[in-house]
Amino acid sequence: MIPVIIIPILNRYDLLDKALGSIDYPVKEILIINNGKTEYKSNIPNVRVLNMPSNHGIAGSWNLGIKSYPHAPWWLISSADTSFLPGTLEKFDRLSGSEKFVKSTAAYSCFSIGEKIVERVGLFDEYIYPAYFEDRKSTR
Repeated sequence: MIPVIIIPILNRYDLLDKALGSIDYPVKEILIINNGKTEYKSNIPNVRVLNMPSNHGIAGSWNLGIKSYPHAPWWLISSADTSFLPGTLEKFDRLSGSEKFVKSTAAYSCFSIGEKIVERVGLFDEYIYPAYFEDRKSTR
């Protein structure tokens, strides 16, 4: 079972819904960090949504997710526009652990990071902003 999936989002809730629908493996907790201006709600029982008052940025969102679940052995961090191929999450569960960093080799963004890695190197640098075009308004 995957302990936690952290998914930051700024816009494109339709892609987030698609991402959530592609989860085909047991996940204990899913944390959506909504940095957009529109409130997001989910009816999925293990989904927790944090509707933020402003954009925390990607690194700040990842850090908030890790801090929200400090006792997890590892966290899977994903993009809101990631749709998981069948079997991907099971593979991440097999490969991930408290002392491991595992990144996806597929054409989408997700990685897992273990608690021991965060303990050794610290959280993500929130001074690297903007990233992923966070300073641009969505044109979609």
